[in-house]
Amino acid sequence: MNRRRLLQTAGVGVGLSMTGASWANMHKFSTDEERLIKVWEAHTAAEFERKDADAAIATMTDHPVLVHVPVGTGASGREALRKFYAEIFIPQIPPDMELQLLTRTVGQERVIDEF
Repeated sequence: MNRRRLLQTAGVGVGLSMTGASWANMHKFSTDEERLIKVWEAHTAAEFERKDADAAIATMTDHPVLVHVPVGTGASGREALRKFYAEIFIPQIPPDMELQLLTRTVGQERVIDEF
């Protein structure tokens, strides 16, 4: 299987960081952190597992903004971002791609995963 390394970030900051293998057993998260993790995991599952633009958008704020800085792609606003996901981003994901969590950092109001 063709495995690709992908770095996804949601914010920038300092928090708890660990590898996927030790993730679940090492830290008790606050209710807010658990809720944020759950939404982030639902978002990445919608994008990369189900490849469902509407489900991905459903996990976002009322006024989402996405900028893929290295390549300058993305969109602003729910409908523009849904169109970007549905017509550009998701169709380009290779069918054999899977995410393998390497590290996760959780801080106030942010989750940073390295896949």
